[in-house]
Amino acid sequence: MQTQKVNKNFLIIASLLFLSAVIMDQLIFKLSYRYFLPQLTSFFKMGIMYQMLHGVVIILIGILQIVLNKNFLNKAVYIFIIGTILFSGHCYLYAFTGAHIFYSFISLGSFVLISGWILMLILLLKLDI
Repeated sequence: MQTQKVNKNFLIIASLLFLSAVIMDQLIFKLSYRYFLPQLTSFFKMGIMYQMLHGVVIILIGILQIVLNKNFLNKAVYIFIIGTILFSGHCYLYAFTGAHIFYSFISLGSFVLISGWILMLILLLKLDI
């Protein structure tokens, strides 16, 4: 039963990632011509894309773990959540402010996401089905 609860939480988190990505997408559509420099709009869109991509990954992991009744990818999901917040969040902050301090943290978010993918690969290779 614990497996079901954890994976339900992953599905809820992924849904929240999608919801906020759609809201951010509409925000940029409505405000981009007034408040964003054209060259910074691409960072906003990149943040949305990565947020949605990792939302899909978290949903798929949650479903996979429910089907297999195993929680073997939990650590990877937590790393994806942290990486998405760091990467997409700093993309949004950089697009809003243009402050280079936020630009430097985008790389940290990328590193965390890459770490999540490597961990997921290792865990999948160890999986005995």
